[in-house]
Amino acid sequence: MRATLNLFSGRPNPTWRLSPSHARELVDRVTAGAPVAPDEPPRLGFRGVTLETEIDDVARRAPVPARFVVQRAAVSDTRREAPVRKSARRAAAARDADVRPAADTLRWLLTTGGGAVPDDVLEAADAAMRAESAPAPQPRALGTSGPRQAEAPSLDGDACDPFLTPIVAEFWDVPAVRLRNNCYNYAANFASHTLAQPGRRAGRPYTGFVCDTVAAAARFDGCIPGCSGSVRVIAMAIWPGFDFHWWRLHPNGFWAHKIGTSPVLQVDNSGRVLGNGLTPATCDRGPYTQFCAFFYAPLGMEVL
Repeated sequence: MRATLNLFSGRPNPTWRLSPSHARELVDRVTAGAPVAPDEPPRLGFRGVTLETEIDDVARRAPVPARFVVQRAAVSDTRREAPVRKSARRAAAARDADVRPAADTLRWLLTTGGGAVPDDVLEAADAAMRAESAPAPQPRALGTSGPRQAEAPSLDGDACDPFLTPIVAEFWDVPAVRLRNNCYNYAANFASHTLAQPGRRAGRPYTGFVCDTVAAAARFDGCIPGCSGSVRVIAMAIWPGFDFHWWRLHPNGFWAHKIGTSPVLQVDNSGRVLGNGLTPATCDRGPYTQFCAFFYAPLGMEVL
């Protein structure tokens, strides 16, 4: 059985294979009531573990779906508002009952990734589970984070010609496209089917997960820091030491983004619509705590 740790948006998520004994234990946990879902939840940061059965699992006739997700249980979501009626208290208790087996199974799944997944990555996922509202641990980053940036993109000047197109989710959400393109693909509006990485097309990839190095790599792809000519308006933030994430501006001031291999989203981690003044610089970005800047992608820019 193949496991994928749903943690990143820009870089590929780590994967590993469960041993036969671990696969059997997972099946036991799922059939005993550990809740599963068809896909990962739409949020930045740790989202759970995706399991995909393989030929050996089919031969054993494991009573689980061919592909399923043990989602990260947002415990705080079930306790955000104090219930005022008995029925509400019963509903909250039922939700908590679902949270516990999911959390236990996720913690156990993380232990099966030891040796195949870097320790700091497993620790980041574990930290996210231990504290819903706290960012994952941030190791010492390489380089500098740069000066504080504006909260909205600059679209002034006679040379600035923003090219803002409607959101076309029906293209990006088709599985053949969705599962092979990430946030950087979506920002550039270029489906390379390679989980595009800044600078890779130019042979100058980034060397660390900080604003300066990822921005420099994106410039080698053609991204520019100021609005000049006909350009797509995009934005980038960093999970220091771990990952990057990009957004794209659409008509009427609305933003959208694509978290890794997930469908296109128009909301932040708090479920708020990215528009009406809420931008990537001011929204809830989960562990992507360092907002870098707004950038501009000339039409025809290709990423790999």
